[in-house]
Amino acid sequence: MKKAFSIFSISLLTLTLLTACNRSENETKKELNALKEQLAQQQKLQAERENQELEHRKQIEQRQRENEIYEQAYQSAQEDLKMQQMLEEEQRQEEAKQKRAQEEEQKQDEAKKRLAIEEERKQEEAKKKLEQEEKKKKQQEETKKAEEKKTAAPKPTEKLTRYPAFVITASGSGTINLRGGPSTSNIAVKQLRDGQDLQVIAETNKCEDAGGGCWVKVQVGDLKGYVSNAYLQRGTASDNYILRGGY
Repeated sequence: MKKAFSIFSISLLTLTLLTACNRSENETKKELNALKEQLAQQQKLQAERENQELEHRKQIEQRQRENEIYEQAYQSAQEDLKMQQMLEEEQRQEEAKQKRAQEEEQKQDEAKKRLAIEEERKQEEAKKKLEQEEKKKKQQEETKKAEEKKTAAPKPTEKLTRYPAFVITASGSGTINLRGGPSTSNIAVKQLRDGQDLQVIAETNKCEDAGGGCWVKVQVGDLKGYVSNAYLQRGTASDNYILRGGY
């Protein structure tokens, strides 16, 4: 545009110079003034066009910058959104991983508790079984010892003898039992009263449960049995002037 305007100006100036030689000075001045006005008008129009072009380029550049800024902002927003989505996905995966780990740990704890309870139950059953076995074994040992003791206990022996005796008790009016054997576990067959006469016909070597004496075999009338000699005195009641009753 500037180049065309310059060519036009040069042409116009050349024409003016050529015509100036053939015309009068006044006409020349008028034409020069007209040319100046026309040139000024052309310069003004040229300046306006240049300003418009400059403004247009500025607007285009501004739009380009705005588009670039928008594009950069859009790309940045897309990248931020993508990064946010990635972070959220990683967080979800981490939370799911932690949840699975917690569930697995809880399952393991529950399994351990069940095993501990089962082990405790087995130990308790084993303890009870052992206690029962020990109790049974102890009872068996006690029974065996009792049987061995019973078997090993010497059989009481009797030595034949014969002497009179009579019953004597601490109260002087009591009774004693005539038993079927030399032990308090034997049945009482008769009660003998204090001062009652009897005949000792044998002495035994058994002194357990005899009240501090030993068991002797006696005869009262036609009845025979055993009493402890701790409650007998040799002789007869009449010989010792004992008059007692109540047995």
